[in-house]
Formats: sequence, C-alpha cells, structure tokens
Amino acid sequence: MVAVVGFSGAGKTRLIGGLIPKLKARGVSVAVIKRCPHGFQWGDGSRVKDSEYFLQAGSEGVGLWGPERWALLLPSPVEPDVRRWAGRFFPAVDIMLIEGGKGLRGIPKIAVAAEGSAKLPSIPADELLAVVAERRPLQGVPCFSRRRIEELVEFLVQKVKGGGSAMELVINQTNIRMNAFVQDMVGNVVRAVIRSLDDVPAAPEVVTFTLQETAAVTLTVNGRAVDMNDFVQALVGRIIHGILSALDDVPDSPETATFRLV
Repeated sequence: MVAVVGFSGAGKTRLIGGLIPKLKARGVSVAVIKRCPHGFQWGDGSRVKDSEYFLQAGSEGVGLWGPERWALLLPSPVEPDVRRWAGRFFPAVDIMLIEGGKGLRGIPKIAVAAEGSAKLPSIPADELLAVVAERRPLQGVPCFSRRRIEELVEFLVQKVKGGGSAMELVINQTNIRMNAFVQDMVGNVVRAVIRSLDDVPAAPEVVTFTLQETAAVTLTVNGRAVDMNDFVQALVGRIIHGILSALDDVPDSPETATFRLV
C-alpha cells in the first residue's frame, strides 16, 4: 500500500493513471483508492440521489449493478480504517495505490511536486518512500522524473517482487545501507518479533522502535502504539539493540529505528 500525495494540481491523478498500465504490463496487479475528504458524487445524478435516499431511509447499504461494473455504498458513522477497507475489498492485488491521504499515519508515501516546483507536503521521514519532481528536493530520498516514469515503475516493481522479505532501515532519520542478504536476515527477525506480539496488524508496513537508555524500547506499528509489559519491552529491546550493534554506520546512541517492511 502506497499513498501518492501532493498539493492540489501537483499531478497525482495523472501520475497514477500512468503507473497503472505500466505496472500491469510488468505483471503487477493494481487497485486504487481515491481519498475524498469532502465527500463525493459520481456518474448518473439520479442514481446517486436514489442511493442517498435509500441510505437515509436506513438501508444497511446500497449496491449499484450494471452490465459492465458495479459499486457498493456503505454508511459509516466514523471514517473507516483504509487498511482494513482495502484488505476486505482488494485482498489479492499486488499494490494498492491511494490518491491523497498525506495524513494517513504508517503508510509509505510518494510525494509529488507540481511541474516547475520543488514544493512538497510535509511527510514524516520514516514514511517518505520516494519523491516525484524535476529536481531533487531532498537528499537521501529516491527522486524520479515524471518524464521517466519507467524508473518509478521499476522501483515499485522491486518493492513488490523483491522476494517478500526486503526492508529499509532508517536510524535517526538517516537511511542505513544494507546488502540484500542482511536486509533479508534483519527483515525476517523483525517480522518474527512483530508476529509474536499481541494486537498488531497482520501486514505491518512501518515499524518504529524508540530506543531508551536501558535496553527497553517502545513500539509503534503503522503509526499506532503497541502496548508491551516491562518484560516484553526489555526482551524486544535486547533483540533490536543487538541487531543495530551488528550493523555498520549506525550511531552509537540511536534514538529511533524505523523498519519499512516492503
């Protein structure tokens, strides 16, 4: 799941529309969710009006059924969790692209700058996967030109088909370089640690450990804090400290360690 974010007019829709056929040509199945913070309408106004009438009358949902496509409207008193929603309706796609959603915590993001501009929305460093701009606005972040979209396609294909256990590590907002073997090994250990804990998502994407002076750590998964008792904090902390101490280029006193599991 990757959110494509940027200011209005930056070209998010055009970028996603260009990515879809090229990803499919590489054997990657794609689905898209469009973020509509102010609500939405579409298609035949009379049918939308009828659907709203049924929902307001108390229907549990309304389906629109035609010869070539169908749609489902479900009322929601609170905004749904996009991860669960995508998992329910698009369980088999290789990559889910979200247009918009810069406020969605814990989801990797591609930030798009408008042509002729380097202005980007503010994205936490541990969530910024790549940038689409004509000149590199940030050091240490992959940057792609919209005129060479094939390079971005290749980048996403490698994320999707990179063997399932690839990962990226960011320490104190600095990317740590690892070869494929080390990525594989560290990624498997981190996934095993996360799977052993209660109340964590089935498919963690962004895992952040905040390191304390003692061996203990605190943990967020996909932007949500995970409760651990003192014993588990200490045990997980020793594992994470052990991993970091074995890697090159890691500061002596790291404060945060973010694992992007891709």
